[in-house]
Amino acid sequence: PSSPPRHYRGVFQPKPNSPCVRWGWYSDGVALLWNADKFRTVSRCQSPTTTTMTTTTTSEATTSSTGTTTNSDDAMPGKESTPLQHCDPWIEIGAFSNNDDDLPVQNQVYVIVPLQIIPSSSSSSSIRDNIVVVATTHLKAKEGTENERIRTSQALELRRKVENVANELRTLGWKDVSIILLGDWNAEPEDASVRSILERRGNGGLEMDNDVGIGDKGMKWDFHSAYPLDDENGDDENYHFYTTWKTRKDGTKRRVIDYIFYSSARSNDGNGRRGALVTGADEVGLSCTHTLSVPKDEEVEATRLPGLRYPS
Repeated sequence: PSSPPRHYRGVFQPKPNSPCVRWGWYSDGVALLWNADKFRTVSRCQSPTTTTMTTTTTSEATTSSTGTTTNSDDAMPGKESTPLQHCDPWIEIGAFSNNDDDLPVQNQVYVIVPLQIIPSSSSSSSIRDNIVVVATTHLKAKEGTENERIRTSQALELRRKVENVANELRTLGWKDVSIILLGDWNAEPEDASVRSILERRGNGGLEMDNDVGIGDKGMKWDFHSAYPLDDENGDDENYHFYTTWKTRKDGTKRRVIDYIFYSSARSNDGNGRRGALVTGADEVGLSCTHTLSVPKDEEVEATRLPGLRYPS
């Protein structure tokens, strides 16, 4: 993998057993890049009022036995200049576990990074509390009942992980916490792996699918798709939404298999409407205001999409 472009930081997590290596190429996997002028990493020993911290300056990530990495030279937020020591950037990487004995060993991976929005000099003090847990993955490929069962297991595992990270951030004092979960699901909108994100409500620290999470047990997370699904675009007959357009042995197909999901914290008071963002006395959080349109057919390369002109 090449280095991130200027002003960007990033994490790359290769597959543990990539078929690319057998053919003499680099391992494939997933990567997460962020604009270091806009976002910075945080650590578990940091809260919104913690003093400034400088982390490791190495350009390559080092992976610990727990599956977390350090890969940042970002300065951490705060009001004082006294440095804190031995607080690595909060970055979680790894391969999906094989909790179901009936499922084969899994080769898919994920990256999770909490990123603080860097406040400008004119921003209010509340902006210091804005943090987004960003996660990306590429789930099991190929159609079929067994593969969709694997994808659903992976999607639920990743959802639990990002919710646990977000809830732990809340306990550390971050008031405005949001989640962006994106990647290649290799599944259609009506498939179980996609519905497991959109239809299930995360229970934070409560039990969910025999997995007990950590963090604020009063938080729930409702996820929404940044792009319209299930004919949410209305009756526009000229609208043909897709994220991939490929030619394979069985013909040429346009499909929706790539997604951007987002969620913001809301209190578990039993009275909030779906999507209501309640953090203390104020309603704040993440919402999607703009999306890029689907390219016109004549704008897409002959090899279809993804391609060099429209890589994703």
